[in-house]
Amino acid sequence: MSTKRRLIPLSSVKQESIDWLWRDRIPLGAITLLDGDPGQSKSTLTYDLAARVTTGTPMPFSTQATAPAGVVVIQAEDSLGGKVKLTLAAAEADMKRVRVYDRKLFQEEPLVLPDDLPLIEEAAAEVKAKLVVIDPLAAFLSGNPNTDQSVRKALGPLAAFAEQAKLAVLITRHLTKHGSANPLYRGCGSIAIIGLARTALWVTSDSDSNDSYRHLLVQTKTNLSTAVSLSYRTVKTGEAVLIEWLGKSSYTARNITATSSEDHSKVQEAKDVLRSILVSLAR
Repeated sequence: MSTKRRLIPLSSVKQESIDWLWRDRIPLGAITLLDGDPGQSKSTLTYDLAARVTTGTPMPFSTQATAPAGVVVIQAEDSLGGKVKLTLAAAEADMKRVRVYDRKLFQEEPLVLPDDLPLIEEAAAEVKAKLVVIDPLAAFLSGNPNTDQSVRKALGPLAAFAEQAKLAVLITRHLTKHGSANPLYRGCGSIAIIGLARTALWVTSDSDSNDSYRHLLVQTKTNLSTAVSLSYRTVKTGEAVLIEWLGKSSYTARNITATSSEDHSKVQEAKDVLRSILVSLAR
C-alpha cells in the first residue's frame, strides 16, 4: 500500500493566512463568482479589476498598492479589439501583462474546461498572473453545467490550480430566469458551482436610483470575510465604457432578492387576476 495515500493528523498541517486580490471580496488561491443579469456591466467590471492588477493600482476603496502582475482573460462574448482591448487601454492597463483567448484560433476546437486547463496554466505562468477571468462560465464548461458531477470534474482542477499558483479565478455567470429569495440559487447551473467558490458577488441595478447606468456590487457568499456592498456606474470615456466607483451601499443580497421576489409575486398576482377576468368573459 502506498504511504502517500493516507489520512494525516491536522497537527502536522502548516497553518496559512488568507491573501487577497481584493480585500474581503476576491481571495487569492480560490474561485470567486460574479453573478448578474446581462446589462449589469459584469465584463466591464472584470476589465476594471484586470487593469488594476497589471499596474499594481489599489482595488476600489483600498489604499494598498501591490506589485504589477499578469492577467489571463478567457472571454466568449466581447470582441477582442472592439471591447476588450479598447476598455483595458482606456483603463490604462499594461497590455504586455495580459493574455487573452482569441476565438478565431479555436474555431475548430473551442477551449473547454477541464480539458484545456493546461493552456490557461501556461499563459498564467508566462505573465506571472494573479488573476484569471472566465467570462461566462457556461461558454467554457465541458459537460452538463446543471449536474454536480460535471461541474466538479471541470472546476475541481481549476480550483486546485488557483490554490497551487496562488492566484484568483474570477468566474462570471448569468442569472436564472426564475427568481429566488435565496441568492445562492440565483446563478445558472448546478449548486455545486457556488459550492466550489470561496466567495460570490452579485451585480444588480440600484433600485434607489433613476440612473439606469448605476449598479450595486453585493456579496452573496463568503467563507472568509464579510464585505460591504458597493455602488458603481458605467461612464463613457472616448469610445470606451469604464467603471466609476461611487461608494458604499446599505443593501445586502437578501434585501434585493426579497424585493425582487415581492415584485415577482405582484406581477404574478396581476396575471392571475387578468386570466380570471378573461375566462369569465369567455363564458
